[in-house]
Amino acid sequence: MSPHISRWVVLALAASAACPARAGAQPPAEKAKLRHSDHVTCVTFSPDGTVLASAGGTYNSGEVILWDAAREKELGSLKGFGSSVQSVAFSPDGKLLATAGRNPKADRGEVKVWEVATRREVATIEAGETDIRAVAFSPDGQALVYAGGGRSDELVTWDLAKKQARMPFLGHKGTVTSVGWSADGKVLVSSGADGTVRVWNAASGKELRSLLQTDLSGVAVAADGRTAAATASGRREFGMTKVFDLTTGKELHILRGHSSGVSAAAFTPDGKVLFTAGGDKNIIAWDVTTGKIVATLQGHEGHVQSVAYSPKTKLLASGSFDKTVRIWDVVKWVGDPK
Repeated sequence: MSPHISRWVVLALAASAACPARAGAQPPAEKAKLRHSDHVTCVTFSPDGTVLASAGGTYNSGEVILWDAAREKELGSLKGFGSSVQSVAFSPDGKLLATAGRNPKADRGEVKVWEVATRREVATIEAGETDIRAVAFSPDGQALVYAGGGRSDELVTWDLAKKQARMPFLGHKGTVTSVGWSADGKVLVSSGADGTVRVWNAASGKELRSLLQTDLSGVAVAADGRTAAATASGRREFGMTKVFDLTTGKELHILRGHSSGVSAAAFTPDGKVLFTAGGDKNIIAWDVTTGKIVATLQGHEGHVQSVAYSPKTKLLASGSFDKTVRIWDVVKWVGDPK
């Protein structure tokens, strides 16, 4: 999900940059530091790993910047946002980018679709009264799913060809904060402010399973659709991430390593490595099989709000309230590019 995801939304206390490195800390892996004019809320790579999109802003302004991920240079920006952009997602072919947030002038949630090559807006989905917190393309590129709109507690799939909503996914009892697809497009996974992770049949909209985690801030889904990581930000499960088997609902691991709320997570496609980040300014790489820390990446000076991994380049991107996007070389923990 990226995202996812998604995008994962939480505000947490930041730990002091003077804190000593945690177990698993490695030599610096930071390749680049890219600057925004304000808080960065979400980052994502194009499917081929060549383009990085980062987004953010404030209550009354938003920005999306496209970067050449290899050269670490700005390609251009997308214009026309009246408030912070909450989520961004590339289409499977990398030709389109979806952005989600709120249009304050029209007082509604809004999803925009952009042509990446020309940076031209090609579609606008007026999604209803509530903010759109998350957006994602289906793996076949024929539909979008977004969280919020007419009701903050629903998911909506949007047929891009027909330019109409297919169906709502109803079940959450609070605002939906993140959403992700399985790689085969058969399963959707969402998280909400009601403290649940819900698994859906993407074709029928039927809820397949509901998993409870209090203080939930977001969810990341492995490509096989069988494993998910639910991040926590509240006091009861502070700094914790739980890894679940989505087919059985079984809790596989409880990951404890952050000293503040966890707001972002991303799997490698094989599901073997999970990256988490949050209010302590750190990014932690976990061995999903053992539940152990394999690396801690440090460098951000503020809450890390989003992480994204590119399997093509073995690069990790992170976005922070310190107004920067960092690019990290993580090949030593995930294997050599093919």
